[in-house]
Amino acid sequence: MYGLRRGIAGLPLAAALCAVIAFPTVARADGDPASDYLPTVDIFVPLEPPAARNLQMDLDNLVFASRRRGYVVKIAVIGSRTDLGAVPQLFGRPQTYAKFLGNELRLSYDGRLLIVMPQGIGARNVSARELRALRGVTIAGTDPDDLVRTGMRAVRASAAAVGLQLPVLPPTPRSAVTPPATTPTVHAAAAAAPVPPPAPSKTTRLLVVAGLAGAILIASAGTFAWWWRQRDAEPGLG
Repeated sequence: MYGLRRGIAGLPLAAALCAVIAFPTVARADGDPASDYLPTVDIFVPLEPPAARNLQMDLDNLVFASRRRGYVVKIAVIGSRTDLGAVPQLFGRPQTYAKFLGNELRLSYDGRLLIVMPQGIGARNVSARELRALRGVTIAGTDPDDLVRTGMRAVRASAAAVGLQLPVLPPTPRSAVTPPATTPTVHAAAAAAPVPPPAPSKTTRLLVVAGLAGAILIASAGTFAWWWRQRDAEPGLG
């Protein structure tokens, strides 16, 4: 009887697994916007209000030029608590946030990471020379445009600390870009934000459910047959 009960008790769990496989849902983000962008791109800029699009492109071009010269760095420019999503308490603590964001990204990226906030600059996985150079970078202002400009100075300063002089790139003219946008302009990504995988078709879902249901029925029949044989073999039953 125990074997039958165990088989029956497993049916709800198996059914739940069928539903999860056949009707997947998009995983919800962890609530930290930068950790959603930076696995696939190199810059994160303020979302609301955004920086001027041409300045976003200037920062992206600089980081791209840096990468091509072997100095790989990712940078998050945080303009307000809104840019921190579920961890607004870290606003104003750039070094603490650098450690937090680095931990969030560690499975996809464990290299240099710079954080720019109105209160200062934080860094992770940089050398002592780079850190000293970053301490000399002043925050030009607190609006998104000024913070992005500060981010460009921070990238130049940290690269120069290890002997790499980045080229002076011509600024992107405002007339060549669209008005400010709420998503970063980036070289490396097909989309600025993570794109959920396509949902399986209705036919695919039905086939998966039917296959798993058949497997469950076969397993349940085997359990019942085993119990029936045990029942016949035990004295005093029947």
